[in-house]
Amino acid sequence: MDDGARTRDLLGHNQALYQLSYNHHQMEPLISFCGGGFQPQTVDFRPIPMVGVVVGAASIWRIPRLHWKPGMPDTTQNESLSLAVPIAGLPAGEIMPPMSPDDPTWAVMDGWVDPLAPRCGYRTPSGKTAIAGENGAKAIAWENAPDSERCLMTGAQTWRDYTATCRVQALQETCGPCLDGHQITWASAGLVFRMETSRRYYYFGLQQKHRLVLFRRSDDEWAELASRIVDYHDSVITLTVEANGDSLRAACPELGVSFFAVDTQLKSGKVGFRARGECRLFDLQVSMNPAQRRLNQRLAERATGWTAQLGTTLPDEEKIGELTLPANATILEAGNFVAPEANHLLLKTADGLEAVDWSGRTLWHFEEPVGKHKVGAAAMGSSRRIYAMVGERQAIERDSVRGQALRQTLADEIVVLDGATGAVLNREKLPELPDADKVNRFDFSFETGRLTSDSAIDFVVRQWRFDCGDGGRDLWAYDGDLNLLWHHAVDPPYGHHNAVHLVDLNGDGLTEVMAGGTLLSSTGEIISTHDRSREQLEIAGAHHYDAVLAGHFSGDEEQDPIAFLMGGSSGVYVIDPLTGQTRSFHRVGHAQWGMVANLRDDLPGQEIMVGTRWGNYGILSLFSGRGDRLWSIQPDYILQGTCPVQWTADGPQHIWLNTSRAALGLYDGHGRLVKRLDGLRDLWGNRLPGQCRCDVLRRTPDGPDLLAFGIDDTTHLFAPSR
Repeated sequence: MDDGARTRDLLGHNQALYQLSYNHHQMEPLISFCGGGFQPQTVDFRPIPMVGVVVGAASIWRIPRLHWKPGMPDTTQNESLSLAVPIAGLPAGEIMPPMSPDDPTWAVMDGWVDPLAPRCGYRTPSGKTAIAGENGAKAIAWENAPDSERCLMTGAQTWRDYTATCRVQALQETCGPCLDGHQITWASAGLVFRMETSRRYYYFGLQQKHRLVLFRRSDDEWAELASRIVDYHDSVITLTVEANGDSLRAACPELGVSFFAVDTQLKSGKVGFRARGECRLFDLQVSMNPAQRRLNQRLAERATGWTAQLGTTLPDEEKIGELTLPANATILEAGNFVAPEANHLLLKTADGLEAVDWSGRTLWHFEEPVGKHKVGAAAMGSSRRIYAMVGERQAIERDSVRGQALRQTLADEIVVLDGATGAVLNREKLPELPDADKVNRFDFSFETGRLTSDSAIDFVVRQWRFDCGDGGRDLWAYDGDLNLLWHHAVDPPYGHHNAVHLVDLNGDGLTEVMAGGTLLSSTGEIISTHDRSREQLEIAGAHHYDAVLAGHFSGDEEQDPIAFLMGGSSGVYVIDPLTGQTRSFHRVGHAQWGMVANLRDDLPGQEIMVGTRWGNYGILSLFSGRGDRLWSIQPDYILQGTCPVQWTADGPQHIWLNTSRAALGLYDGHGRLVKRLDGLRDLWGNRLPGQCRCDVLRRTPDGPDLLAFGIDDTTHLFAPSR
């Protein structure tokens, strides 16, 4: 068996991701070792004193053990494993460009990934170039740029024991703040191992060209395990780490450094090289001796078996039909906008909006190109109103976050449609803008509400501004008949589409407006402003609140209402929305979006899912309704398609991850993959991320949820098997 086949043998079990969970006291994860296997649990929180001398250890927690027999043949072989980055085979120039998935260097680097600049991710330069170094030796160069932190990783989440070695030349001492860490000003180059997420790992390397350090990172906390000042002068040095159980060894023979530490916190994860600032990587190798390879294989098989065991508690997916959409049409939503007793589909077409039933039969067609839309939360008579922005006041061309050409239009009017017939009920001009050159779009609040009307048909118009990073300041409130109620500009700016909400927080029956870090009354008066908004705005990559969720989430009337402010690179602020006071904050990376879910029967209230983007793609964190972080996972390095699913008639919801074939599946409220959804994986095939459309739809208002998986013009519908 060649090394590539051995690697694929081990990586084949990577879909059952082992992840760690946190409790609200920031205590460490609960791990059960059963014959070399492990799975996190979140039960029976009783600390047991640690015995022995360790570095950076917390308490261990007593948990029930899982007894599982794999039931599969033992494919372990008594052979070592050695992997190396094929630097000599790389052509000169940029390597692994995220926006060019067919670039030949992706094939050369098969088995290696950069979580900070992933293939088919978002508009991010590779930051890595193949060059000829000193004496003609080929190297991979990291560039000198403010946001130049990049890495090369391999392995599986279940890899525990191995050795990694690199040869590197560090060329930069300091580097400006980046999206991953606003407080980081040091340049660094070194080995990363047991990486659970791109913000949680062990690291051994050179900092600021004068200090060798071994540390454990957990988000914005760096626990130093060992360090030494060294005399370094731009030479090529060798760095080696060896992870065996809780023992960690790190060495640099050229600088006469050898570290040994015992740490119990990070149990397994990927391995590779990570650097920030200008440097040259001449070699990177990962190896396992036969014993290490047998252990890692055993852990991988046990994780796969754990997923299979958990999956027996949920029904499989069953394909129940297909929808053939008109050319270039997309499903906006499924809802009871036509009649209260049944859901229909609202499509966006090239020339307007179209309502269809589940057989694809057209009910009505509104023939004006539509930018944004919003379906009213309350029915007027037997149907709901649909608000749509039409016309074109101005248009711009720009690149999308995936690097594709994008045409954005500033709409001119709002129209009100009858959801049952598509008939136009009313039409009104959108506000005139004195600084229209700084605005690229109008948009609606995330939902309609009750500002002055007798039902929840009122809404707020917001904007996307260039000078606020596609956030905005102005708000215009309208009633359901398009009468302007008030206009207000807020400071600090709100963020993207999910940053302006209408929700009743004080219980008076009218909805307040939560716009970023500002809460306004139904009449447009400021109630509160986030007390740490100045701090938030000063953090690199945090120039607005990307998303906001406010409501009664905790299940405790003394804690509610509560608001979660996703502040970009400042992370998540948990605040009292009525006063603006911060209750807690969590540095989780660039917090981009959030969703409300009900994933845990063992916790009161609801939970909040938060996903990251720029600087750390793909980290998903779950918070309790009162604001405690429960866990963080990173199933892939894209993760912008995530939604709660009610897969069983009773019991909690599950998380449907659908941004890549590798991460595809249903995850439970503990962050565990519990259903692989092999039918959807088969449909996905070899397609790249972004080439499939995924939606959660309901045929009836009461459910159940259907998984809609779109390829080209066909949408495949899956339901829980009966």
